[in-house]
Amino acid sequence: MNHIEVTVECADERRREILLAELADFPFESFCEEADCLKAYIREADYRRTVARIDGYLKKTGYRYRSETIEDRNWNELWESNFEPIDIEGKCRIRAPFHPKNPAAEYELDIMPKMAFGTGNHETTYLMISEMLKLDLEGKELLDMGCGTAVLAILA
Repeated sequence: MNHIEVTVECADERRREILLAELADFPFESFCEEADCLKAYIREADYRRTVARIDGYLKKTGYRYRSETIEDRNWNELWESNFEPIDIEGKCRIRAPFHPKNPAAEYELDIMPKMAFGTGNHETTYLMISEMLKLDLEGKELLDMGCGTAVLAILA
């Protein structure tokens, strides 16, 4: 199923927040805020059914916008194929099985990326691992109460 990406020009952060709230009344599935625009995603069939309302609202409020068809694809597969290894302070490397090993890393975690929190891409995971690398965890019991791949528990 194809989607339509509607890109609305809006450099002002406060106006983008208001715009996002207003567009939430339409059948958009998700939004992405960027520095100079708001991108809204909607199923192609829903867009065709509501394009006149969307166009009317955006023209009435003075926003310039453009729309583009996004071909259907496996988004998880695309994300996974672009996953890059994460290096934390030269001591810990989180990689996918399809990446080469790095013998210089003291700890190497092999995790298949599946859009899960815990690949090291998220700032909190990265920061937690950075802090864990400073601790002596020998003989300690730990609890990883995350929401992903248990990367912190694996490292511990």
